[in-house]
Amino acid sequence: MAYVILYTGGCRSGKSDLARKNCEKITGKKLFLATAPVLNEEMEVRVQKHKAGRNPEVWDTVEEEISIAEVFTASTHNVILVDCLTFWVDNIIYKMPAIKEEDLNPFLEKTFEAVKSFDGTVVFVTNEIGLGTLPENERSRKYRDFVGIANKMVANFANKVFFTVSGIPMLIKDHHS
Repeated sequence: MAYVILYTGGCRSGKSDLARKNCEKITGKKLFLATAPVLNEEMEVRVQKHKAGRNPEVWDTVEEEISIAEVFTASTHNVILVDCLTFWVDNIIYKMPAIKEEDLNPFLEKTFEAVKSFDGTVVFVTNEIGLGTLPENERSRKYRDFVGIANKMVANFANKVFFTVSGIPMLIKDHHS
């Protein structure tokens, strides 16, 4: 059974760096599971900046936008860092625009069962996007709702959850088992 850590917080709050540094303290083979699609030059620059922060002698990288369950099932790594759930949910909505909440839940549950059965440490990074105002359009509301659902599912089974503010991780859940 996986030992799961979740880093959540606002955009640019330092979650990814904190998660990566935490993973680098853990012994064993490490995998960075990147979910961000490269759709334009700005995203290419962001992805390259993230890659530059990871030592290729320490980290293997897999880019997967939707089927992350298969990555966990096939992995021989000790540590998997998923960066990030927020992009993953957006990818799901983009590839399956008609998806409804009743379809999302079984998909998430199946995926997270693969995560839970992974024999190692799993660290998720996500954005806490539900702290703002009600989004103006339906797609944005669906995105906000779906990210909230995914975040709650992961936080529920995670051993540790950190809420990151201004680069400072605040431990909000700590269950060792």
